[in-house]
Amino acid sequence: MSIAAALLVVNSVVELPPVVVNGTSASSVYGLPLVAVSRAAASEVPSTEQKHLSFSMLFPSDIVFLFFRGWTQSLYLRLRDWNRCNHRDYQNIARNGGSSGNLHSYLTSMARNQQLDKPAIVFYAMIGNDVCNPSVDTLKSMTTPKEMRTNVLKELKYLDMNLPKGSHVILVSLADGRFLWNTLHDRYHPLGQLNKDITYEQFYGFLSCVKTNPCEGWMNKNETLRNLTTEVGFMLYTKYSIYFWL
Repeated sequence: MSIAAALLVVNSVVELPPVVVNGTSASSVYGLPLVAVSRAAASEVPSTEQKHLSFSMLFPSDIVFLFFRGWTQSLYLRLRDWNRCNHRDYQNIARNGGSSGNLHSYLTSMARNQQLDKPAIVFYAMIGNDVCNPSVDTLKSMTTPKEMRTNVLKELKYLDMNLPKGSHVILVSLADGRFLWNTLHDRYHPLGQLNKDITYEQFYGFLSCVKTNPCEGWMNKNETLRNLTTEVGFMLYTKYSIYFWL
């Protein structure tokens, strides 16, 4: 069966290619001058938001093959293979730092006509922003279960009123952000790869020191805090899955 349905995504990919900052390829990248590569990255992915690399919407482009070699795949590409009516019928309205509390402010930018358009498959994926914040007292600044329920209900109501009949919304669970520390803390950060002098643990510590750590709860050497952050996240997403699926 062919599937004709638009993809609407509320999640994002944020990444700055390490080769741009680590100094190990100071003169060129894949034969191109580093200055040209840096400018290409800056113009193609403002503020390092790489929505074209998300799990649902990745599509080939020159910048993808410049920085990322190898196999690529996405839900959009699979839908497009099944039915060419899906060609370029997608929208990613996510932004870096999006949470259930501020999503509605840009959810209204969704472009879908109930009468004229095909149904949409919507991925609602906050990933971790309801528990990630730069606050020193990070646990007190996290979204509460009551706030989560209110926020998600508001957003689902808006989608129900504006999406074509037959659309589906997929609520994506929170990621367990402890993997960041567990896999990276003793590795060299791209800024320290040239001289082997800056690990991710040191970089996270610096961000905390200047109060700019984007996720104080998980990007932190305090194991107890990392575990508590995960507990809060699981509690939020377990509760809203109970609210909306039972």
